Amino acid sequence: MFVVLCRELQQSPQTKRYKRFAIYYPQLLNIWQSMLGRVRVASLSSRAATSLTSRAAASLCIAATSLPLNTTRLPYRGVLLDFTVEDPPPDFAERLAPSIERWQAEGLKSAMLKLPIEHAALATAAAELGFSFHHVPLDADGRSVVLKKWLQPLLEDKIPPFATHQVGIAGLCIDEAGRLLVVKEWSDVKGGGREPSKQWKLPGGLLDAGETFAA
Repeated sequence: MFVVLCRELQQSPQTKRYKRFAIYYPQLLNIWQSMLGRVRVASLSSRAATSLTSRAAASLCIAATSLPLNTTRLPYRGVLLDFTVEDPPPDFAERLAPSIERWQAEGLKSAMLKLPIEHAALATAAAELGFSFHHVPLDADGRSVVLKKWLQPLLEDKIPPFATHQVGIAGLCIDEAGRLLVVKEWSDVKGGGREPSKQWKLPGGLLDAGETFAA
């Protein structure tokens, strides 16, 4: 768990300044530097940093206590919180809201939360922030559940319902010269951006839930 110890030393009633910080865990360095761009950080150790205004100090403390929850990236700009492989942090409820804000700011589109039955109480905190039940994994023997949240309210929710099967359709197009029409799909790449797939395919796609072949 990330810890920031902040000690306020008042020079006078008119000017409050945070003079000393004990900062643990080098992962905080990037956040510190991004928020306090003009402050020079000498090392990753717990050396004190001086001459920080109270506003900057308070911002740093807030950022440290609201570090996003650990996730696994999913295809199509999604994230997965899987508490069947590791225990949830004790401050899960407090960190979930700022984590959602961070994911939204990063342009992520969906969040999936996998909870074992032992931690089912966390579903209450997740539901208060817009999560809803998606499915019970078929291989979990009823011992876990997956919740979902669409992160971009201005975009259509593209999280599919729990799959039973998928139906796809493709078109075979050949022109008078005997040329076959093939296409490439775009996919997200690590670090942002998109690139075409290496494989060529017939133009087509999957049917949406409730859509018919005649649509």
